[in-house]
Amino acid sequence: MICTVHKRGTRKNAPKRSHPLSTLGVEVQRDKKRVLAAVGQDGHALKFAAEELQRDRDVVIKAVTSHGLAIQWAQPELKDDRDVVLTAVTKGRSPWSVRYASEELKRDKEVMMAAVTQDGECLVEAALELRRDKAFVEAALVADGNALRHCA
Repeated sequence: MICTVHKRGTRKNAPKRSHPLSTLGVEVQRDKKRVLAAVGQDGHALKFAAEELQRDRDVVIKAVTSHGLAIQWAQPELKDDRDVVLTAVTKGRSPWSVRYASEELKRDKEVMMAAVTQDGECLVEAALELRRDKAFVEAALVADGNALRHCA
């Protein structure tokens, strides 16, 4: 069974989110203690943190624990960190955070299984070799029968 890739559309007219961290000065956005507090309350605050803190593993783990999709603002090396991605998917309760994972992690059966067992449609983000794995596809279908539309 081979599943085809289908990307979900983006919400073009979604309201823009602002965060208090976005209006504060650079010195606050570089202050690890303040950024940790901000991302602990709202993982999306990572978007407004200084680049060096978007690269800081502790800050990113705290952000993705608060909200898994905050991984989109992490620096690329942390999107390739298995523990960061698994934290986003499981503790951050956001299976779609795998969309931002590295291609290598999209081939990792445990990482992708954590996502598809929460939302079968995450199957679309899995690497081709996983989409050819019958047991993997069946797990996605058990979680969400709509995942069938991504299968050939």
